[in-house]
Amino acid sequence: MNRRKSLFVAMLCIANGAMAQSVEDGLKDLYYGKFQTAKQNLEKAIAAKPTDDRAYYYLGIAELGLENRDGAAAAFTKGLAAVPASPLLTAGLGRIDLLNGKNAEAKQKFESASTASEGRNGDVARAIADANSEIVTGDRGYALTTMEKLLNNEGRKKKQMYTATAADYIELGDAYRFLGGENGGKAIGAYEKALELDPNNAEAVMKQGLVNYNARLLQQAVGDWTKATNMDANYAPAYFELYQFYITLKKDQYSPSNASKYLQKYVEVSDPSDKAKNEYYLAALSFLQKDYDAAINKAKALMASANEVYKTKLTHLTADAHLQKGDSLAAKTIMDERAKVLGEAKLELNDLKLLSAIYAKLKSGDSATQAQFTLQAGNYLENMQKRILQKMQRNSVVLQRHSKDEQLCESC
Repeated sequence: MNRRKSLFVAMLCIANGAMAQSVEDGLKDLYYGKFQTAKQNLEKAIAAKPTDDRAYYYLGIAELGLENRDGAAAAFTKGLAAVPASPLLTAGLGRIDLLNGKNAEAKQKFESASTASEGRNGDVARAIADANSEIVTGDRGYALTTMEKLLNNEGRKKKQMYTATAADYIELGDAYRFLGGENGGKAIGAYEKALELDPNNAEAVMKQGLVNYNARLLQQAVGDWTKATNMDANYAPAYFELYQFYITLKKDQYSPSNASKYLQKYVEVSDPSDKAKNEYYLAALSFLQKDYDAAINKAKALMASANEVYKTKLTHLTADAHLQKGDSLAAKTIMDERAKVLGEAKLELNDLKLLSAIYAKLKSGDSATQAQFTLQAGNYLENMQKRILQKMQRNSVVLQRHSKDEQLCESC
C-alpha cells in the first residue's frame, strides 16, 4: 500500500472512530435524562458491536425512559438472541415481568442472573436492585441484599475483590431510600460514599434531596436540588424535581411562578432530540403561566404525532386548560369522549380526578340536570377514592408477601 492510500485509510479510521458511539456515551446520556439521545447512541454502539450485552440492556432502559415498554422488551429479547444467557439481559427481562405484574417469573429471572454472575457483576446487581427498588411491586429487601452482596469483600482474595463505583453506592442508597423509615440516614450515607468517589455527582445530591423530602424536610430538599443544579448546570433531573416540588398542591410547596421557572430551565437543558416531551412541557409551561389558549393550541398541534402516553397527557392538559379558563363545557366534551373511548374501567386516576373537578364546576338552570352533574361529580370522586384504596391494599399485600418470604428464609 502506497503512502497516499495509507494516509487515506488512517483518516477513514479516525473518522469512523469519531462517529462510533460507545456504551459509555449512552450511559452519560441516561445520567442526564436524555433518553432519546441515549437510544440513538446505543443503537449505534450495537451496530458497531452487535455482541455487547450492556448496549442492549441500556437501550432497553432508554426505551423505558421514553415510556416504551414494548421497545424495552424488544431490546432485551434481541440482545439475548445475540448474547445467549446474558445475566444482564435476563435481569432486564425480569424487570419487564415485574412491570407486567409477573412477580414470580421476575424473581426467577433475577435469581438466575445473580447466580450466573455470582452476585459480583456491578451492571447485573444494579439492574436487579434498580428494578426492585423503582417498581412499586418490587422486593425492596431483595434490592438491598443484592447490593450488599456485591459490595461485600469480606473473606475474598485480593484478585476477587470488587472495586465499588459511585453508581453502586447510589443504587445502594436507592435501596435504603425505598425501604423508608429509619433507613433514610443509611441512604444519605450511601450517597455520601458515592460523592467521595465522584465529588461532582449531581445525581447523588439530587437523591439526598429525595430522602429529605420523604422526611418532610422541605427546605433541605430544595437546598439539595438547588445544590445539584449548581454542581452541574446541565443536570436536568434536578430542575425537574424542583418543578415537581412547586407544582404539587400542598402547603409550603405550591408556587406556579417557581414551577414555571424551573420547568423553563428543565426544557432548556433537556434532550433536544426528544421533541414530543419538550413540546408537551412547553405546552405545560404555557398552562403554568396561565396562557391557557397557548397551552390548548400547542397541545392540539402536537396531538396528531404523539404516542398514546403523550396523547393522554395532552388530553388532560387541554381539558384542564379549558376548565381553568372557565369553559367547563368544552372540558366536559373532551373528557367525556375519552371516557367513552376507554370505558370507565380503564380510566386512570388522573382521568377520574379531572372528571370529578369538571362535573363539580358545571352549572345548569335546570334543577334535574344540575342534580345529575353533582351526582356524576360525586361518582367520579368516589371511584377515584376506591381506586386509591385498592392500590394501597395491593401494595400492602405485596409487602406482606415479601415479609413472609423473608421469615421463611430466616427459618431455613
